[in-house]
Amino acid sequence: MKKLIIAALAVAAVAGCQKQGNVVEEQSTPIIVKAGFSVTADTKAINAEGTGFVQGEDVFRIWAYDGVDAPANLYDNIANHQVDMKANNEFHLNEPKFYPVNGNKLYFYAYAPAANTVSQGTGLADATATFTLNGGQDIIYANDVTGYDKTGDAQPDLEFNHKMTCIEFHVIADENFGDGMLLKNISILSQPNQGVMNVVDGDINFSGSTTYSNTIADVEIEKTEKLVATVYISPEQTSNTFQVQATASETVFPAANVTLVPKDGKTEGVKYKVILTFKAKEIIPTASIVPWVDGEDVNVDIQ
Repeated sequence: MKKLIIAALAVAAVAGCQKQGNVVEEQSTPIIVKAGFSVTADTKAINAEGTGFVQGEDVFRIWAYDGVDAPANLYDNIANHQVDMKANNEFHLNEPKFYPVNGNKLYFYAYAPAANTVSQGTGLADATATFTLNGGQDIIYANDVTGYDKTGDAQPDLEFNHKMTCIEFHVIADENFGDGMLLKNISILSQPNQGVMNVVDGDINFSGSTTYSNTIADVEIEKTEKLVATVYISPEQTSNTFQVQATASETVFPAANVTLVPKDGKTEGVKYKVILTFKAKEIIPTASIVPWVDGEDVNVDIQ
């Protein structure tokens, strides 16, 4: 799996700092977030190309729980807390926060994008982040429960993993397919419209049912293959199969099944390339796994 390494670094003490909700001493240690990408081919993050975060944007959200030897209580209201990427690939909490002056350790949990709603519950086990889904969200998650405090300079490593399945739709025309047909829409049917993430382990409970509709700007279907849409779906598809429907010019093609071959027994964190081959009276989709991870080809006929 591709990995993005995020480091939360306790830096030099700042004299006289006072933060609401913390016990104040003469010195307290600010939480400064820095980040770097691994130098391996496995690097991943959350921009359109999957190669890195985007400077100047709200790039991920972080939670912090404190305790003596284990995470116990939400710390200083750091829940769904915004982290921004600044110049030189530096990451900063949108509102500065400080390590506990009583010596308690902090335990970090993070995800992107920002949740639509959060619930702190009565403890970490009850904390949830809820996302509204429409096919456009790549959800990533990481945690580090080693425990870090104000006394050292150790850096918690947040290794982000994709929680969704990525589908890249490509289209191509068969030799017998007519010229001038314009692709207008690709839809994935019967998909969840909500995902509730457990903050402690990143597990997502998907629910609801909707259609992920992707409007295409009149792309001509030609003999040359082209990428037309990227959609993120739940990895919890029945029998790893979903239905796709395409509209070209005035023709609405019948919905067809696309069955995905899991990688190492799962489709979570797997990206698939699905080629829709348009013929005179049908579409033939071919699905294959592409990085994020490698895998086997899958062929599906659409009648």
